[in-house]
Amino acid sequence: DDGAFVPMSKVGVEGVRYRLDTIRAAAAKYDIPPEAVIGAIMADQSLTPMVAEGRSGLGIVYERAVVDLEAWAAEKEKREKRITRTELMSALEDPTANIYYVAAILADAREKYRTIAGVDIGTHPELLTTLYNLGLVENKALNLKDRRDQAQASGQSLPMPRENFFGFFVRQNATEISALAKEPQKAPPT
Repeated sequence: DDGAFVPMSKVGVEGVRYRLDTIRAAAAKYDIPPEAVIGAIMADQSLTPMVAEGRSGLGIVYERAVVDLEAWAAEKEKREKRITRTELMSALEDPTANIYYVAAILADAREKYRTIAGVDIGTHPELLTTLYNLGLVENKALNLKDRRDQAQASGQSLPMPRENFFGFFVRQNATEISALAKEPQKAPPT
């Protein structure tokens, strides 16, 4: 949080505009704000545009995150479970499946923070995207729970999760992300 403003990637914005209906459907399926899905995708596209090893897609998703959530996501989406690495990597390259994985990762973070740490971050896209970026959400939720328990035992105010550079990016661009979430889907070029 050095105060530097990072605008949203124009390429990322266009990619989102062509897939807004899918983003809204995935957000609804996982009961998270579409701004969180857009924020995660835009942070990936604007801050980490070079695809790192083991990451793929519009939302530059870690393969490991998909493996960990696949059974739950398949059940939630009422589809067959993808079993092989080839099936998973192919799904990550598919824009629709990729967006649903982004939504699943965000929903998993929301649920773990709610159930483990007792903190509802579901309406905070900046915190959801921070956890999307960091991973290891269960460990972070357990750590926050321990810190909150210690603070409560000593009569201190309860700590809340903090955003990282992904969350800061989403907060900086909140107006644009919110406006983008309300736009009609744009037809892809022919």
